[in-house]
Amino acid sequence: MPWPNPPTTSRVPRNWADISQYFAAVRQRLAVTPGGQHGVRMAWIYDTFHITAIADNGDGTFTLTDSTKSSDPNWTLTSGWPVSPPRWFGWDASMTGTPWAATNYDVVIDAPCGDGGPDPRKVIQAPVVAANTATTITVSGLAERITERTCASLTSLVGRRCFIIKRDGVNWTRGFPQWPNDVVYASGVVADADVGHLDSDRGLHHLPLTGKDVLYRDESNVLQRGRITASTDGLDYNGTTGVADIAGSFYVVAADGYFQWGRKSSVFMSLVTRPLRNMTASDPVTRIRPRDDRSITPAPFSRIDRYSESLSP
Repeated sequence: MPWPNPPTTSRVPRNWADISQYFAAVRQRLAVTPGGQHGVRMAWIYDTFHITAIADNGDGTFTLTDSTKSSDPNWTLTSGWPVSPPRWFGWDASMTGTPWAATNYDVVIDAPCGDGGPDPRKVIQAPVVAANTATTITVSGLAERITERTCASLTSLVGRRCFIIKRDGVNWTRGFPQWPNDVVYASGVVADADVGHLDSDRGLHHLPLTGKDVLYRDESNVLQRGRITASTDGLDYNGTTGVADIAGSFYVVAADGYFQWGRKSSVFMSLVTRPLRNMTASDPVTRIRPRDDRSITPAPFSRIDRYSESLSP
């Protein structure tokens, strides 16, 4: 059962392949483990639905529609999700006789189940930010997920299964080490910027960055991604709508590479990948070999020699 999209590059290919193989093995076990959602315990699931349509509201929020909810046997008394009061936003448990229920909720948009099982990097958890209707629910945060390439586009989410859990509850991806971003080819601090251009605090002209993507936060703290067209004098790029924030960070990844801003690998992944990421070809030799001034002078007596001396008459 192959993994279709493993990490593709590393300075130590053999070790990187071993890590990718481990990740693939965990995903395959996930796909066949019985019990619970995907076999990994998560927060209580209040309801599930499938996205039949999705709309960008233009204000940072997005409306998810499940047109089948009006005939859902779980909600036949209300012909869909309750709206008075709205079930998934600002629910007053004390007034509705449901003291066990949460007040606010998140929607977990599940990953598509391809070869090798669902990819935990493709799971999206978004807060419900407005009152629901009988068949729609409004969330925020999807625009940044698209920029990160957690999902390719809004339309790619149509047909996905969703879970409704309590606000900030854990989803099933907690059963995985946090997989790091795709390889970063260059990074730095923005020294100056204009529309479609930024200057770095370090020279980049020697790096082949044309055709790759640059990510940065603009002056309104919105994550931007642009396709690099030249890197001889700073970075020139297109496809963005905001100017890079001066003194902010930027990162260069492969075209359409996965990069979640601020994402850090787990303790396990850090211990495995950080040495590989910082290693150069000569490091294993020069770092491990003891230097002359660290050797013991004079050399100590052999323990066997000392033992034989003690036994001599």
